[in-house]
Amino acid sequence: MNVFKNFINDFRTTIETGLDNIIEASLVDLKEQLKLLLDKEIRNLPETTAESATKENINIPKSDEAVIEHLTGLDIKKINIKKDYKSAIDSNVCPVTRDKKGDPIVRVKIKVGPSDTLENLFAQARKFFNESLYVIPNRDGSTSVKLNTGFNLDKWVKIVCSTEKGLTDLSEARYAKTWQPKGEVEFTLKQEALKRFVEPNNGNFLDLTSVISKIKNNEIDIARQALQNIKETGKLASSTTVDKLIEQTDKLSSKTGLTKDITEYYDILALIDNIHVEKTVHKEVILYHLKTSTSADRNKIQDFFIAMTSKINLWLINHEVKWFQQFKDKVQNLIDKYMAV
Repeated sequence: MNVFKNFINDFRTTIETGLDNIIEASLVDLKEQLKLLLDKEIRNLPETTAESATKENINIPKSDEAVIEHLTGLDIKKINIKKDYKSAIDSNVCPVTRDKKGDPIVRVKIKVGPSDTLENLFAQARKFFNESLYVIPNRDGSTSVKLNTGFNLDKWVKIVCSTEKGLTDLSEARYAKTWQPKGEVEFTLKQEALKRFVEPNNGNFLDLTSVISKIKNNEIDIARQALQNIKETGKLASSTTVDKLIEQTDKLSSKTGLTKDITEYYDILALIDNIHVEKTVHKEVILYHLKTSTSADRNKIQDFFIAMTSKINLWLINHEVKWFQQFKDKVQNLIDKYMAV
């Protein structure tokens, strides 16, 4: 009789709790899927203008756009839509695009002032390429963010439309014919420099991608400490950029001066992190509910909410057979245990 009573009690407990740990474990997978959705699939897709259609856009995840805009002030959309290279100079950020072969390209357009010579315009371009934060869209859809440790890129700077690097007779001629009449001049780095020195992790450029990842994961204190450690090494072409990154990271901690996009990003991140399972036990039915909360305006995150709902439905379809198979195994193991008594 005691064995039978024990079996009934264990059976009831298995029925009421047998799915708890299984569903909770699967919830980790759901959150990872939703963060990938936030990180890679929900992007700003700018309308193309006649001007922007002639050049490659900077195609990086919206989450990276939001973090970079907050940290540096550069709105990637302005580069994509308006080719607003002045904002890149003002922000000290060098966005990398890719040509049709997937090779890296950088450009910066500088306004020509009344007293500017090609020599001092070259000096401005060299300073920009040496001291800027490089935002690099990788072939796998991720983003790398790098900062020069002091490597000199001067000899790879050239005028767009000139085949020669540096200040030469040919570049002077190209400038006079193509650029000076427009009141602006566009500079670039030879692809050789980008491929040999900027893209590879060979010590010439410091990879800040992990810092950006920490900020995206809302690990602000860890990100700030990493930036502080970088500053203290002193191995940088310019410490001004790191000082600004630290200042803007502090604003994330205090929740002050946040951009609209970074606020929206963290609201969605909270929506994902707050997802939890609530269980209701009735006499004959056990119900599991997914619930979450966020301070975000539902209308502002409507696109993501729709995509998230679709992802959750797929998650349920993909997991429910496994859940109930594992549940049946638990019940069978319990029966086998008591049958052996």
